[in-house]
Amino acid sequence: MSSYFPVVPSDTVPLAHPLIRLYVGVAGDITVLGYHDTQPVTFSAVPAGWFNLPVPIVQVMQTGTTAANLVSGGYA
Repeated sequence: MSSYFPVVPSDTVPLAHPLIRLYVGVAGDITVLGYHDTQPVTFSAVPAGWFNLPVPIVQVMQTGTTAANLVSGGYA
């Protein structure tokens, strides 16, 4: 199984594996739920390219995410 797969933002479905890195195809905001968090946090104005997350994430939320063409870039 590849470490790279499309990431589809969802407010209800968590990721199959915690992630530590995302490829952002179209710049924008990314709202995520961290591994031990109960409330999502938004990273604003994330540029296109590789984005190293400060903590493992378990979900990319649809609400609040405006960035597009997201691809996983590594498991936690």
